[in-house]
Amino acid sequence: MTPEMVVNRINDAMKIANDVLQRHAAAVICTVPSLCAFCQPHLALKSLKSSVFSISSYLFCLAFAPPTMSLKNAVITGANRGLGLELCRQLSLDERYQTIYALCRKTSPELTELASKNQKIGIVDGVNVTDNGVGIKLGSFFRTDTTDEPIIPIHLLIHNAGAYGPPKDCVDAQAMYASQSLETITRERMRFALELNTLAPLFVTQALLPNLQATGKVIIISSLMGSIRDNTAGAHYGYRTAKAAANMVGKTLAMDLKSPERQIAVGMIHPGFVATGFDGGKKRREGQRDVDVCVKGVLQAVDQVTLETTGCFLHGGYGEGVRPLDW
Repeated sequence: MTPEMVVNRINDAMKIANDVLQRHAAAVICTVPSLCAFCQPHLALKSLKSSVFSISSYLFCLAFAPPTMSLKNAVITGANRGLGLELCRQLSLDERYQTIYALCRKTSPELTELASKNQKIGIVDGVNVTDNGVGIKLGSFFRTDTTDEPIIPIHLLIHNAGAYGPPKDCVDAQAMYASQSLETITRERMRFALELNTLAPLFVTQALLPNLQATGKVIIISSLMGSIRDNTAGAHYGYRTAKAAANMVGKTLAMDLKSPERQIAVGMIHPGFVATGFDGGKKRREGQRDVDVCVKGVLQAVDQVTLETTGCFLHGGYGEGVRPLDW
């Protein structure tokens, strides 16, 4: 590294350090995780305020770390429970990621506790992915809409937020499934399923497009119930339709984002039959698998989503082997 390069890296590091001191959500790309405690931005925030030594050490990390070792930022929607919560936990253990942004409408005790014990996880609550103003809120937090500060880069965006139908229909599994039969399906239920499961991934991706980094990934948590070929039982009109449409949104995004200018891969992943209470049931149902096993498979599938496989529809396989699914 030449003297000029060192000076430039130090100048850049000083700008980032100043930003960390002023904002609670920093997107500092630190690249030597074993060098010192300041390689995690939230730890850096606390330590930078404590002493001049902290600042000098932090600047050293930023200035002299090899740029090829840059860590990544992940964003997960619907992160306060179930799959989203476990995705935050497991991704925070992945040394490739420095910050996991947990997006949700309202945080949960479980997510709050997890974030309090893990400096990698930052909670971004008050985010309703079906709201018309979600782009403004996300743009403000991730600095998409400002020219005064560098945007927060996003290397992995997982669209996990989803639901079968309106909460009032989800008293228990039997009542929920009965609400989307041929005899009971309504326009309201169809709209709810489409807004949350189909439109939200599209418009959240649109809002965060300036933040998405080349060679990054956009993942939609889909469902086998969105497979037309696999539909041999009927019913579930809202959910089936919404997930099939989400797959089409994902496939179309894959075609648009694979350009040489963007180089972003897109994948749709079925997590399996998961015991999360998603279907309104409080008791474990026969055949349901543990959420940690399902998320293990999802993340293995994420690793298989590349520019060569972009637009794929995969089953996580519960950590036992990823496999392609029929449309």
